[in-house]
Amino acid sequence: FFCNSSINSLNNGYYVFGNFFANINGVDNAGTFILANGTTGIEISRISGVNPNDSFGSSSITALNNGNYVFGNPFATINGVVKAGTVILANGTTGAEINRISGVNQDDAFGNNRLIHLSNGNYVVGNPKANVNGINNNGSVILGNGTTGTKISRIAGVNRNEFFGSSSITALINVNCVFVNPFATII
Repeated sequence: FFCNSSINSLNNGYYVFGNFFANINGVDNAGTFILANGTTGIEISRISGVNPNDSFGSSSITALNNGNYVFGNPFATINGVVKAGTVILANGTTGAEINRISGVNQDDAFGNNRLIHLSNGNYVVGNPKANVNGINNNGSVILGNGTTGTKISRIAGVNRNEFFGSSSITALINVNCVFVNPFATII
């Protein structure tokens, strides 16, 4: 089952792919993302899960135009919180992790949905199952910095089960984006 998820090429000729069934250091289904040289095929580095069933490699990989890449890990256990999920920004030359934005509640499943790049090198990720401010499944859409991996801003639903980030997110040519929220309650 090696490389049974997404694969993406980077603008430097490298490529990155995931294997969410990988057993890492005896940890079942920890999963991994591997950065490799596009000419030689030699592995440069990998970022792997550390808990059983973290399943790194199960979600999409998005190449950014600044050479970095970002990927989601919705099943990751973060600080003991099962399926909190995380979105990781990695260096496209070394494969080193730069930073991550993670869920804080069980089943937030950060990284489970839309992940798009903007023309300025930043990225947007939808997190429809996120529980923000104690509201169940209100969801959120996060703008992340493509250089530092830090959260720039977040728009979240205000009511239960709005699932912000569950539908399409489209990058606009002016480095903004627009997204659809069919479950939003409008009063």
